Amino acid sequence: MARKNLSDIQPTGLTFFAGRTAALTTYVQATPIPFDTKVIDTTGWFDITTNIGRFTPLLAGAWHLGGQINVPTSIATGQYIILGLQRNGGQIAELGRLATNGAVNPSASGSAIVTANGTTDYFNLIFQGTPGGNATIQNVSSGSHYSYFWGNYLGRIT
Repeated sequence: MARKNLSDIQPTGLTFFAGRTAALTTYVQATPIPFDTKVIDTTGWFDITTNIGRFTPLLAGAWHLGGQINVPTSIATGQYIILGLQRNGGQIAELGRLATNGAVNPSASGSAIVTANGTTDYFNLIFQGTPGGNATIQNVSSGSHYSYFWGNYLGRIT
């Protein structure tokens, strides 16, 4: 195998995992989720101060981003919850959707591989519920994160 130049080596260990310290009641519109606590943030690119819950990668390339939302109550039959991913304020993926039948503690989760330009692109997870209602997104409880946002750097795109 040919030896790689130092400039060709991919960075590793660029990752984040964030959750919420308190439950959040949100409504039907696609609302960015303000994840306000970092468990891991090896780069400092996850914002919990100014644009709470926003990830702004300062390294161009492919990223694997995902998350989960959990609603700690029951949701009526026929209602739904959706977890989406935004780039620069516009939805780019629906990560998970759950239509409920009166389920208790429903959750939606998923992930996507996305590209980032390394300068201005930023990402948020968004929550949407059934029109005419609202739902509470569960926070950390007994040390376990029930609703969270995570990401890993995959590498440069050539």
